[in-house]
Amino acid sequence: MTMKKYLYLCFALLLAACGPEVGQKYTYYADCGFEFPDAMNYCDADSTYIAKVLAPVDGLEFKGLSEEPGFVFSLQRDPVSEEGHAAKPYAAFGRGGYANGGGYVVYQDIAGAKVPHTVTFIYPTKGTCALTGFFVNNTNEIVNLARFGNDVCVPFQPGDYLKLTVTGYVGDKASGTLETMLVDFTGSELKLVDEWTAVKCETISNFQYLDFSLSSNRQDIPLRVCIDDLVAYIDVEF
Repeated sequence: MTMKKYLYLCFALLLAACGPEVGQKYTYYADCGFEFPDAMNYCDADSTYIAKVLAPVDGLEFKGLSEEPGFVFSLQRDPVSEEGHAAKPYAAFGRGGYANGGGYVVYQDIAGAKVPHTVTFIYPTKGTCALTGFFVNNTNEIVNLARFGNDVCVPFQPGDYLKLTVTGYVGDKASGTLETMLVDFTGSELKLVDEWTAVKCETISNFQYLDFSLSSNRQDIPLRVCIDDLVAYIDVEF
């Protein structure tokens, strides 16, 4: 953990423990590295944690996976890429989380499902929150399905894709949208994300909610993506 990230974490813990001071202005970067204390205490190495709502991180709340789409906390890791490999469903491809191989979240979508907002800024009446960026990685399962397929799923063919879309909202009005391809065979060769990759968020400024969604022309693949080190700029006054 870097010193800057440590100081941000200390600030967030102080704010959560003591509550905001009335009349005080806070300006900081929320650096969500997803080291949830309750999840870390519950999980052992190479396991997952599912809750209805994951604990707020630096002023942001993440909807947990239930019967609706949401996030799963994961410590799973799986660097194996070979035909016939039995991949863990919530394992990032490679060594684990972005920063130190530790915790991260996996967003799981459900085709056709309409869901409440997946990320919520919990101080919308006190100030603003702007998305700066985050890192994405495919799950090991997606990497191996795209390359090799399995008994019920053929490898990705020309024209196939898996795409992540993130939309920001202020109230019920969209404040910006970004898209990033996770698997892309729309060109002459298969391209896929198989390491933690930065996503810059210049198209989403102020937001109260973030909606994550996954789309594909394929109906036979799981809709999952790994997220880590989500950073937002928060400016609030209590």
